Amino acid sequence: MQIKYRCPTSSVDEISRFFINPTNYTHKEYAEIFGVDFADEVFQLLYKSDKKVYRQIVPLAKKADELTTKYLFQLYDHRQIETVCIKRRTGISLCLSTQVGCSVRCKFCKSGEKGFFRNLSASEIVQQILFVNEKINRIVIMGIGEPLNNYDEVMRAIHIIKDRKGMDFPTEGITISTVGPVDKLKKFKEEHLKTQLVLSLHATDQEQRDTLIPGMSQYSINETISEVMEYSRRHNRQVKIAYLLLPGINNRQE
Repeated sequence: MQIKYRCPTSSVDEISRFFINPTNYTHKEYAEIFGVDFADEVFQLLYKSDKKVYRQIVPLAKKADELTTKYLFQLYDHRQIETVCIKRRTGISLCLSTQVGCSVRCKFCKSGEKGFFRNLSASEIVQQILFVNEKINRIVIMGIGEPLNNYDEVMRAIHIIKDRKGMDFPTEGITISTVGPVDKLKKFKEEHLKTQLVLSLHATDQEQRDTLIPGMSQYSINETISEVMEYSRRHNRQVKIAYLLLPGINNRQE
């Protein structure tokens, strides 16, 4: 496929980053440097063509059962992440990872046991979608890592995923699941993406939540809930509260 583009006035370094990591940039960013026609053709090639063009992550293994299909990917620095397809009555959800490891250290979660290593780039998030074989109709950003702690790259990835010139995935079908870092919730409240929001709460008081989710102990549980409800009111959207029932811990009569 031969792509024609205008001669950009940007520096060589600025131009080269697009060719080194093409799935890391939005259609708007391509258009600003190379023109709209070039941006259209690049997005057609990257996201609508059957050709496997440049990829930054490498699939290592695939494991499936009746309800899930798990993909193991290796990144450029040899770190590894998992992506999971979950079968539902109404289709298949894709659970995306956003970090290598996690700093939140939820007591019931395996992702943070070895600590936090780094954030994923937008392209590493996007490419998880490009490699799965299943036909998905929902994307849930709740795999390895806390999505809002990798705020800029996650927002960039969503803009790439939803672009009509590329994947054209409806934002109504994208859910962000977060433990609720308040400063990031305040930023997210200003976005106009029409994504779904889930708050992983898992406790009813500060002390209990600090024990279960030590990485969020700097944030007030009341302020966290207030910001989520404000997001709901501001965007006129329902939000969901996730609460893992742990007998004798956060599931007691009192």
